[in-house]
Amino acid sequence: MLARFVATAAAFDRCKIFEPLTVIRSFRNADLPIMHRLWIEHWSAIGPPPSVREPQIEQAILARTFFEPHQLLIAESDGGPVAWLQVLANPEEADQFVIPACCLGFAAEPAVGLDLLREAASRISALGGERIQAGVVRDNRYGYVGLEPIGAGVGVSAYDARFQQALQAAGYQTTGGAMALEVSVPQFRPPVSREALQLRRSTRTNSHRCLYHEPREAAAMSHLDVETVHLSSVDGSDLASLNLWFSDPEAEVMSPTRMIVELGSAHQRGHLEPVEIYLLGAAIQMAAQRNILTAETVVDDERGELTSQLNSLQFTPTVTGAIWEYRLSRYLAARERENAAATGRSSSGIVFLENPTHGIGKML
Repeated sequence: MLARFVATAAAFDRCKIFEPLTVIRSFRNADLPIMHRLWIEHWSAIGPPPSVREPQIEQAILARTFFEPHQLLIAESDGGPVAWLQVLANPEEADQFVIPACCLGFAAEPAVGLDLLREAASRISALGGERIQAGVVRDNRYGYVGLEPIGAGVGVSAYDARFQQALQAAGYQTTGGAMALEVSVPQFRPPVSREALQLRRSTRTNSHRCLYHEPREAAAMSHLDVETVHLSSVDGSDLASLNLWFSDPEAEVMSPTRMIVELGSAHQRGHLEPVEIYLLGAAIQMAAQRNILTAETVVDDERGELTSQLNSLQFTPTVTGAIWEYRLSRYLAARERENAAATGRSSSGIVFLENPTHGIGKML
C-alpha cells in the first residue's frame, strides 16, 4: 500500500512539473499593464515590436461603451498572466461572436491558446451564440482599427503561426482571405493620362467630416476622424467619393502619420472606375499636406482586378490574413462526448457550462 501511494505521488509531481495548471479568468481593472505587455510580446514574436503604449490599448479596447469584462479572458500559468483573448458580440448577427484579438506571451505554452478558445466557446454557448469568427477585416465595429499592427484588419495574420495552430486544433476553418496594401505618400506620383488631365481641368475635389449615427459603429470609430472626399463636375454633380480614416489627435490609437482608405462601393464591384482612380490619386496627394506618410487599404483575395489597379497606383502588399470560423454545434458535441466518457452514459443533451462570469482552472 505504501509503495502504491509513493508511486502515485511521484506521478502527480511529474504532472505538475511538465503540465502546469492554467487558470482562465475574466478581466480585472489592474490588467491593463499586463495586456500591454502581452500585446508587445505576441507581435514581437512575429515581427518588429509594435509602437503601442498603454493608453492606446486602453482607448482601443477597454474604453469602449460595448466593453464587457467577462468577455476578455486572461490566462495565467505558474501564477502569472501569459495570454489574453477578447470576445465581442457581432451587432449585425445575433448568433455570431467575434474574436478580434488573441495575444500569447513569450511564456505561454502551445496549449494555452487552445484553452482560451475552449473557454471562449463555453462562454459564448452560455450566451446563446452559435457561431464564432476569429479575426476582423476592415474593422469598423470592434475598436481595433488602426492599432499597430492591426491596421484596417486582414483577419488573423498569415504570420501569426501560434494563434493559427490553436485555431486549427480547436476545429476552426478558414472562410476567406484579405490583403493589406500600402503606398508611401511622400513618394506618390499619380498616373498621367489624357483622361486624368481632362478630369483635372473639369472637376474639383472637396471633403467633409463623416459622422456615424449607428451607436456601435460610432463607438468603435470614436478614435478616428473620418472624412468623405468627393469629386464633383463643374455643374456640381457628384462623380465619385471615398472615405479616408485619420487619427483623432485627442484619442490617438492609430499613428497620426497613417491614413486608411475605405474603398466602399468600389470594393463591392471589384474594380475602380476611372473617376475613382483619379480621385484616389488626388486624395493621396492632399494627404501629404497633413503630414501623412503612409496610406493603407485592405482588399479581399478574390478582388484581383482591384488589386491590379491599386498596384498601378503604387500600392504594394504588406500582409495577408484570413477569417476563421467555428460552429458551436461542434463544441457542444465534443462536450457531450466528454461528459458521456466521464460518466459512462449519455448526458441526454444537457451540457454543463461554466459560470461565464468566473474563470476556471484546467489541468492541461
